[in-house]
Amino acid sequence: MNLVFNLAFGLLLLAAALASLTMAAQLVANKPMVGAALCLAPATWIYGGLGDIAATEVAGLSFYASDLIAGVLIIAALIQFDAFGDWAWPLAGITFLIGLSLVQGVALFGAAAAVNDARSSIYLVAAVWWAVTVDWSKQDVGRAALVAGWLFVALAFLHLFLYGFATVNGTGDESSVDASYRMLNSSQALVLALCTATVIFDRNRRRLASAVIFMVVLIAAQNRSVWVALIGGFMAVALLSADSDRRRAALTPLALGGLVVALVLAGTLGGSIGSKLTTAGTDTVTWAWRVQGWEILLDSWLSGPLAGILLGVPFGSGLERVVDGLTWTVGAHSWYVELLLKVGAIGMLLWITLIVRGIARARKTDVAALFYGAALLCFSVAYDLPQYVAPWLGVLLTVQGSARVSRVSNGCRPVQLAQRGVSRPRPFVP
Repeated sequence: MNLVFNLAFGLLLLAAALASLTMAAQLVANKPMVGAALCLAPATWIYGGLGDIAATEVAGLSFYASDLIAGVLIIAALIQFDAFGDWAWPLAGITFLIGLSLVQGVALFGAAAAVNDARSSIYLVAAVWWAVTVDWSKQDVGRAALVAGWLFVALAFLHLFLYGFATVNGTGDESSVDASYRMLNSSQALVLALCTATVIFDRNRRRLASAVIFMVVLIAAQNRSVWVALIGGFMAVALLSADSDRRRAALTPLALGGLVVALVLAGTLGGSIGSKLTTAGTDTVTWAWRVQGWEILLDSWLSGPLAGILLGVPFGSGLERVVDGLTWTVGAHSWYVELLLKVGAIGMLLWITLIVRGIARARKTDVAALFYGAALLCFSVAYDLPQYVAPWLGVLLTVQGSARVSRVSNGCRPVQLAQRGVSRPRPFVP
């Protein structure tokens, strides 16, 4: 009797959970900015350790808030399945390879080890599936980026107030194990960089002061991979964009950024902060550690079976490597290495196809998306891609071969975002 009652109660809870997720997904489908907020939410609670608190536990598996967010986004994507475009096949291929590696991992290493190893990949892919169903041309992306940018600036100053200004490999006045060395971690700084570019290319001069403040915070945050991503994104716009006005607009932050980098590398910035920025720009310890780790991981991958090289190794295999006599099990610190290991050379090729195809289309129609693609390609060299970037990936991947501005506010042209399913009017021919 107790078994029947427990089973019935469990099914009732499951039905209630599914109903709640579905209602939340419907809200996300109707209000895309709610979905964007969900993508960014985990980036705001990272210092407090809230992401490590399990929301519930089922069959020995712990489920976290980010798992629930991923579930909501997947359901929201399914609700809008009719919006899937020609980009769906490579993304579906990557999803299949992740699923294959996950199933193999569960069989070999158990559900807990495999799922924990797969989580970050699942989060990103789930968020991207949702993001590419959104018609971003109908959203005020510039205003949303402005709000999100100021949120991360506030987080940076909160961290500065609590823990002080630290060097890239040292500490400030941290008294808590939750304290990060820098004002923003790499993923947070990447989001702020994407917000900065969105505001710059939004053609709204009243918001440019905010973009300048965002850039100052990005420099102070000492995330060198984000500096490279910014330079790479602006260089792509300056060199590849078909819009001459936007090419010139990209030269200003590129020149200023280059000047700051030159001053940092030359060690001409005085004071305590200047010396710390110089250290951040010239220190190569973490880069050398990454390269050694990549060599070990890739050698192990290449020495494995052909199926693993092409399709990836099972989740749960881990990323253990010995660098300088110490054993490390943390992430690969490179999205490309992570892709090669988990979804193989085929998965890597599919991902690069997605991004490069988006860049090629954005070159003529959407300079902001062109920046996003180039910046994310640069950032992916030294870090894994977080789910937080999904809205910008959605803009990039849904760019069409032609675009028109769909929203004009107060005489200012917003970011040019492509419209899906909208064709250019044909001239009347009698």
